[in-house]
Amino acid sequence: MSSLVLDRAPLLDSADRATQPPAGRTTADRSGPVTFRPHSATAIALAAARADVVRLEFSAAWPDVPALRQAVALLDEELAAVGRRRAEVRVELAVEAVVVADPRVAAATRTRFEMLDALAGVAPHVGRGSLVGTLDQVRAQVERLAQQVGVDAVVTVPLAAA
Repeated sequence: MSSLVLDRAPLLDSADRATQPPAGRTTADRSGPVTFRPHSATAIALAAARADVVRLEFSAAWPDVPALRQAVALLDEELAAVGRRRAEVRVELAVEAVVVADPRVAAATRTRFEMLDALAGVAPHVGRGSLVGTLDQVRAQVERLAQQVGVDAVVTVPLAAA
C-alpha cells in the first residue's frame, strides 16, 4: 500500500542542492539516502544503479499516468540489469495538492485551474499531477494515482490554501 507524504516546496533546485551541501557537511559526508529526480531514460538508468529513493513527477518527459507507469517499468528493468532488488529502492511520485474543507470549494478551485489552463493553452493542470479536493478526496486521489503508476509513495507538495 502506498503512503501519503507531505513535502515542502523545494528551496533550491536539484543542481543547487547537488553542489551546496548543508552547513557543516561536505559532499563526501553523506549520511542520508541518495535521492534522484530523473527527467530522462538515461537518468533512470543512473538512478537504478545509485539511488535509494527515486522521485518521479509529471513533466515533459512523463506528461501523464501511462508515461509515468512506463518510467516505473523502465526503472524495474534497469534495477534488474544492475542486480538490485526493487525493494532496495523507494519509488515516489511528487504531485501538487490543494486541500480545501468544502467539496463545493474544491469543485470551484478545480474549475478555476481548468479555465486558467485553457486560457494558457496547456494540458489541464489537474490532469497532469495537481490534486484538488477535501482531505478525503485528495487521499483517495493519491491512492488511485499510486496504484495506477506503481509507486511506493505519493509526496504531496501544497500549492496553496484555498
